[in-house]
Amino acid sequence: TGDLGRIDADGFTYVLGRKGEFIERDGDFVSPREVDEVLLRHELVESATTLGLPEREGGRQQVTTFLILRKGSFVNGRDDGRLPGSDTEKADMLTRLRAFAALHLTEKKRPTTIVLASKLPTDPTGKTRINILRKQGTNAYEKA
Repeated sequence: TGDLGRIDADGFTYVLGRKGEFIERDGDFVSPREVDEVLLRHELVESATTLGLPEREGGRQQVTTFLILRKGSFVNGRDDGRLPGSDTEKADMLTRLRAFAALHLTEKKRPTTIVLASKLPTDPTGKTRINILRKQGTNAYEKA
């Protein structure tokens, strides 16, 4: 099936993701699902999608996370407060999100780029279309 996982000392099985989704970073492999699950624990994060995007053509992969924040996350924000209304609001939020990631993820697993979006491309079932995000890159969104 392409699913990858692990079994812990007590015999519990954990699905880590699918083969080909892992991000190679400095010789280690980062599970996008693990990064997403950590960031989804933040009170303002409604949706998280992590993937590896090259730093530049042929460059090493960056841990890039696309986030949809909850309505009202930004007091003076756009799109029902999901997006910042100013550069200051954006910088403050990204500082909070990066600090949260630093508490729960090793340095290699932390997003190198965080992209704020009010919506992401989805299929009819509501699943994020990773292939479209890869093609678009971060250019269509607010990145930091």
